[in-house]
Amino acid sequence: MFNLTLCIQSFNFLMAYSLLSKFFFKPVLNAIEKQVDSEKKLHKSIGHYRGLLTEASLKKQQLWLESCSKFHVYNDFVDQIDLQSKACDFQLLSEFAEIEIDSKEQDQLTQILIDKIITMQ
Repeated sequence: MFNLTLCIQSFNFLMAYSLLSKFFFKPVLNAIEKQVDSEKKLHKSIGHYRGLLTEASLKKQQLWLESCSKFHVYNDFVDQIDLQSKACDFQLLSEFAEIEIDSKEQDQLTQILIDKIITMQ
């Protein structure tokens, strides 16, 4: 009971499978594998940058707390020697000195003040 058509069909199936696996399945699997690898790299870099942002945010908060404490120390010192603390309000300053300060100069003065506070640390 040897069935010749069954043998021909099985041979045909094996040939089709081998051709498909060589020319279709491997390139598709390689493309999927590359995409999965690129997604893993992206997730890894996102995690890395998220860590850097968290670290920068913590550093920013720490600098803010330090600057607030230094400001309070300065105000306490001014109160001890009975001086009036100078306000950072540039409109009051311009009224007393009769000098008008525009927004660019105000931003520059603010940046200089911030730089001096940072260098004092």
